[in-house]
Amino acid sequence: MSDPAIPSTNPEPIVYPQTKPDSVILPYGVPHLEFAQHWVRIKSYDEATDLMTVEIRTERTQAGVQQQVKVGDAVTINQQQYTVLALQAPQNGLGWLEIDSHPQP
Repeated sequence: MSDPAIPSTNPEPIVYPQTKPDSVILPYGVPHLEFAQHWVRIKSYDEATDLMTVEIRTERTQAGVQQQVKVGDAVTINQQQYTVLALQAPQNGLGWLEIDSHPQP
């Protein structure tokens, strides 16, 4: 007697809310994403200050610089300033940072 096949399904992708349709979302806990010709990732989050530490690398395999940011701050990437539009503190391993995809004038 054979067991009926168990259908396999992929989990639904996580949908991050965006304040601007063309903004960049950096999910917490993922490797560096390429943005503005650099590699960017969330390194950590500090609950006491509500600051996220972002690491920016010019080369993916080399250590980069770290910046602490909160909503409304500018993060410097490739000598350009990009506004932090929103952030979600990591909860159950999920968190994110939203950055405007257009540099400040």
